[in-house]
Amino acid sequence: MAIIKGEIDSLKQLKRELHRHGISRINSLEEVEDFKRDYIVRRQQIISDIESEFENELANLKKYSIRLRTSMHVKKNRVAERLLKQMAAIDMRHYIIEPIDEDYFDKANRFLVGSYYFFKRRFIATHLNRIIQLRTLLLYKKLNTTEAKIEKFVQNRDEIIGERLNPITKALD
Repeated sequence: MAIIKGEIDSLKQLKRELHRHGISRINSLEEVEDFKRDYIVRRQQIISDIESEFENELANLKKYSIRLRTSMHVKKNRVAERLLKQMAAIDMRHYIIEPIDEDYFDKANRFLVGSYYFFKRRFIATHLNRIIQLRTLLLYKKLNTTEAKIEKFVQNRDEIIGERLNPITKALD
């Protein structure tokens, strides 16, 4: 929008000033008033559109956060279920009845295998939560990043909208 300093002597001077700023469609003072009204309406529409885009982006981030949280819980449950199944399978191996006539090699082999499964089960039981945490670490990081972005959006709403408006309103002005 053109800012004219000093007094306006005539429509010709106003037209020259507007033409100097790239506005050549005005031929009367009524058109100047129409231009001002149109400018105000367009500016408000742009502001409204930017705010609407911001709100949509925020809503999408919140939906994404919910999906990540759900995925993380599902993955935790799957990992825990798989680990508990492994522990149950190890327990079942332990209760298999040994044959009566075994030679020394078979007994030693059975002892080593049994020891392996014993320690594997013990490891799983001891570190169950840590294993689940490591398996869901990537989802956890994405969730934290998304929630931090949502918090930043909520806290700096006006500032972010202002930053998005600046280039558009400068071009309009």
